Amino acid sequence: MRFLIAAILLSTLPALGQPVPSLQAASPIVVPLGEIDIALTGKHIGDANAVLIEGPPGVSVSIVKPRGRMDPSRVALFVSAPAAKPGLRQLRLVTPHGVTNPIPLLVDRNPSTAEQEPNDTRETATNVKLPAVLTGGAQAELDVDHFAFDARKGQRLIFDVSASRAGSKIDASLALFDPAGKRVASDEDTNGMDPLIDYTVPADGRYVLRIQDLQFKGGVNYGYIIRAGEIPYVDAIFPMGAQRGSPINLELTGRNLRESSLTIPPDAAPENASPLRRIILPDLPAITLALGDHPEARESEPNDTKDQPTDVAIPLTVNGRIDKPGDVDVFRFKGTGGPVVIDVDAARLGSRLDALLTVTDAAGTVVQRNDDAPGEGPDARIQLTTEKDTPYLVWVRDLTDHGGPNYGYRVTIAPPKPAAADFTVALRADTYRVNRGARTVVFADVKPRGGFKGDVTVTLTNLPPGVTSKPLVVSTTQPNSGVFTVEAAPDAAPGFAPLAITATATVAGKTVTRTPAASVLTGAIPQAYLTVHDPAPFAIERLGPATEKEPKVRKERIAALETQLATPTPELEAAQATWEKSVDLSAAWEVVDVTDAKATSGAKLVREPDGSLRAQGTLPATDTYTLTTKSPAAGVRAVRLEALADGATGPGRAENGNFVLNHFVATADGKPVELASATATFTQASFDVAASISGANKNGGWAVSPELGKSHHATYVVKTAPPADAGNLSFRLDQTTKYANHVLGRFRLLVSRSEKAGDGAALPADVASALAAPSEKRTPAQRTTIAAYYRSISPELAKLRDQLAGLKSAGAASAFPPVVAANATVKLDVSLSRTPVFKGDITLSLEGYSTGQDPKTSLPNGFDRNFDLKPTPLPANKSTMTLSFKARGNAEKGTRLAILRAEATVGDAKYVVYSEPFPITVK
Repeated sequence: MRFLIAAILLSTLPALGQPVPSLQAASPIVVPLGEIDIALTGKHIGDANAVLIEGPPGVSVSIVKPRGRMDPSRVALFVSAPAAKPGLRQLRLVTPHGVTNPIPLLVDRNPSTAEQEPNDTRETATNVKLPAVLTGGAQAELDVDHFAFDARKGQRLIFDVSASRAGSKIDASLALFDPAGKRVASDEDTNGMDPLIDYTVPADGRYVLRIQDLQFKGGVNYGYIIRAGEIPYVDAIFPMGAQRGSPINLELTGRNLRESSLTIPPDAAPENASPLRRIILPDLPAITLALGDHPEARESEPNDTKDQPTDVAIPLTVNGRIDKPGDVDVFRFKGTGGPVVIDVDAARLGSRLDALLTVTDAAGTVVQRNDDAPGEGPDARIQLTTEKDTPYLVWVRDLTDHGGPNYGYRVTIAPPKPAAADFTVALRADTYRVNRGARTVVFADVKPRGGFKGDVTVTLTNLPPGVTSKPLVVSTTQPNSGVFTVEAAPDAAPGFAPLAITATATVAGKTVTRTPAASVLTGAIPQAYLTVHDPAPFAIERLGPATEKEPKVRKERIAALETQLATPTPELEAAQATWEKSVDLSAAWEVVDVTDAKATSGAKLVREPDGSLRAQGTLPATDTYTLTTKSPAAGVRAVRLEALADGATGPGRAENGNFVLNHFVATADGKPVELASATATFTQASFDVAASISGANKNGGWAVSPELGKSHHATYVVKTAPPADAGNLSFRLDQTTKYANHVLGRFRLLVSRSEKAGDGAALPADVASALAAPSEKRTPAQRTTIAAYYRSISPELAKLRDQLAGLKSAGAASAFPPVVAANATVKLDVSLSRTPVFKGDITLSLEGYSTGQDPKTSLPNGFDRNFDLKPTPLPANKSTMTLSFKARGNAEKGTRLAILRAEATVGDAKYVVYSEPFPITVK
């Protein structure tokens, strides 16, 4: 059953700035049977207006309003659970910006006590009264927590840490100190990576418990729970399961147990339900039992040799235990004349047994052996073809010859039962966000069972008004990742809604529908949520060439746009006048007017419209660029060298995008312009830009790794400004280090005549000169120069300029949808739209979703498995781009889907929108 609190529609969201709310930690995260205050920490949660709880009923939660100013990283809750069933729940907060990620909430019979900092020493320990559930975390590196408590002689105290088992990163180390400060007990790895201490108190006094990360690491994901006190602890249960629908008589082995046996009534689950059953026991931690479909028996000793086997009639499940180190259990069955499967279930049920399974003939000759069945961890599995009525021996032991009460197992010996053809469906994420007028992607995980080989139609249901999603057809025989898009209409109502998913297929001639299975831990179907936000400040308008594909039509459209861009209007003139007043010429940078550019390597330095130079052709090991300009040196106080990236490549021509400028020289009419200092927006370690002034270090100078694929600039301050008769500037850029190909790819030079050169506008020299003249004294040529320049940067004409750029570059792009050969390059035209107020960078990337899943992560194989493409920035004010990416030499042949992802940050809010999926074919 799912229990939801105050599921309400959100208030109107701000047009810009939609921070993602998230929960990081809760202190405590344990709720006793009663009432408790909980402090939640996270990001952007201070304005939470509702709480969602998933799991068994009986827990009510209300938000406690802060008395003072709201803390955006903190929320206080009042939780009441007077008669709730102990166990796990999932908790989320609802804020005006969406639904948070879930965090676990544990209801426990004992009171909860959270650590109180500072508690880094025994003297400052947090005082607690046992029994209790202690909660806390290694909040930072070197953090150590202490808890102090009174104990009586003769008490048997248990300190059971749950951390790694619950997903925490902490590798906990636990120690207990007596009243004199002597360490009397310690542990690290009893339950996996979680420690356990069992200590009988020798004398009354005040004791201290210490917990820390073994390597003194820490952070928000290093939390822990310690069940502490004279509490029952179960080491082992026997048997570890039963036949489905049968009662279970359990034998309990442990500490502080009131009873050593329990009877569990039969389960009421249908035959095809989960093979596991979770049982909540009074005053004990929950246990997990296996449910089988065959008759069951218990091992009987002695059965340690081939001459003392336990005879079994198959099909049968035998519950056994490796009672002591070196113990071996042997079972004998008669072959069926066909295949027989022998399964050992142990580790997945909590046993410490690392099973070694062996099948021999009656004489003891090995037929097969296994210790780790694929996908089963340390549990074992063997399938063999048997001869009818021939005896076979099954040997079960621990791989390392350990043993004890907690080395139980279940061994099932039976002919293979053909699993019924079926499939499962689940969502692999639980929190989704979509902007109105945009799309997001949803991950659906469809897994066939029992040899099912049909197509499955996956549908998102109960979507809020204005939100749509096309059903996804998933093939169970072809690699796929089950990803499809969800689109919110421009007028969709902001708010959140639970996301439901169904999967339908034809199985054995009948239509079968499946929904996600309930969680074994919480008993509830895992819930996902979709939050609808106001529009992002940008949108994906088009992929592929513009609609004007025919050359004549495109040529006519280009001419029309160029005429429109060159035509003055009263609105443009007014905007230009406002811009002119905003330009601070005293802080402006003038783009150097290069008249001649040469490279000693023979590479071509081609001038771009913005005054930058692009190196093309020969890629040399080293190079020297010599630049002649008609920019006067008189009064120059600083020189700026901009190293410009192209998309996600550069700014250097080396394969990694780096360069090394070992000597930068400026002259005026052949005389050196002395440089006093140099700074840069980024410098690589041991490659200080200041070293490029002298050039003394032949293998040093300015470099920018690892900040590659980004533009940077260096500012050189002139020691003494050249006089009025100094002539024009020239520059030499030496890149002659031992680092092959580390030369600049695209760069631009600018000068400032201000004593405090700052971040003023970059202006072409003729524009700066024209603006310097009083408006009433400007010549017609100067007015034309200023007007033409303004039209090239005017926000009012940005969309027209982008359309023109798209039309001019459309012929260079590949056909759409793209078809490419291995090792060949694809060019994809992309067009976005921006709101008038948004001029920031947008990062573009392609994500491929239909080439299967990574077996290690179960996530979609990345687009980079088949293609080389780094995330590419679309610069500020730009709306069109041609993305270039290369098919790898080993790219899989065939067609797979891709989705364009566009991402930008405004303040502390991140916006992500997606295109419709489109096919890419590797031939």
